[in-house]
Amino acid sequence: MSEAKQPSELAIQYATEAWTKPLTQHIEMDTRIAIESALIIDRILSKAYLGNATTKELIYELSARCDTGSINQGGDYKTAEPIN
Repeated sequence: MSEAKQPSELAIQYATEAWTKPLTQHIEMDTRIAIESALIIDRILSKAYLGNATTKELIYELSARCDTGSINQGGDYKTAEPIN
């Protein structure tokens, strides 16, 4: 049997943050929900959702890709910005 995919530490931190808020802090954490939520968060964080980007973010992304020459090399370069 294959091992189940494990979420990243960052995604686990985001997922479990829900149980630290005033509205939910009295609810016992269900680790199954936290892990599944973290896997979803990982899936979202691994995509470049430029459809929600500002014009400045789009220009930054295109500039970074042009500077690396990745547009001419198959376009596989990704930038990563920290999430606040």
